[in-house]
Amino acid sequence: MPHLARSAGHRASASLPGPQLLTRVTGDVVSFFAALDHAVLESSPESLGVLQDAIDALMRSAARTRIELGRILGRDEGAALRHDGAAQADESASPI
Repeated sequence: MPHLARSAGHRASASLPGPQLLTRVTGDVVSFFAALDHAVLESSPESLGVLQDAIDALMRSAARTRIELGRILGRDEGAALRHDGAAQADESASPI
């Protein structure tokens, strides 16, 4: 998938909680699909309420994942900016 391709400046971070993240998101996705299937087949107020709860949980899980990813990418970009800034300072300080 093109949107999953990583640029050269972004590398996987060890602080991303891989197994926990995968477990949480997978559980929320599975719950959503089960609730959706049930709501489509039954279409009762109760099944629609369960679907609404599953949607809310999935959205919270996606939001937590997005925040964590932004934190990691922000840290990686911050490190790259600090490195680039130091390299530019070294270049400007060296006599030609």
